[in-house]
Amino acid sequence: MISIRPGNLALIDQMSDLFNQYRVFYGQKDDLKKARCFLLDRISSKDSIIILGSDHNKFVGFMQLYPSFSSVRLQSIYVLNDLYVHSAYRNKGIASALINEAKSICKTEKNGGLQLETSKMNRANQLYKKLGFDLIDDTNFYSWSVQ
Repeated sequence: MISIRPGNLALIDQMSDLFNQYRVFYGQKDDLKKARCFLLDRISSKDSIIILGSDHNKFVGFMQLYPSFSSVRLQSIYVLNDLYVHSAYRNKGIASALINEAKSICKTEKNGGLQLETSKMNRANQLYKKLGFDLIDDTNFYSWSVQ
């Protein structure tokens, strides 16, 4: 049975493990300690919302939303920055349940919606379309990093 719940300090070990797996999935170095510290900072600073998905009481999915603003919409929005479901639990509706929870949060808070960025090769692109996300293909996305 799938269930969704907010993350909190009491669940830091489970959240850190899933967050670390997510980062490794995206080619980052396995570093559970740094993943844990990063999440502790997010929780203590209250600058993200962390949601966990479980299957039969085992935490197997993770989502992190960051508050932002849309000047054009004149509203607050959330950036769905992190979404991960353990490979053994994919295609069971956990990612959909996590995203639907994010949509519910937006509606409750009268927030302008969700934005996300993902690779063109990400298999979840079909899921995003299925769940009502619009692909904005006439926009360029740029990134600059301090080296």
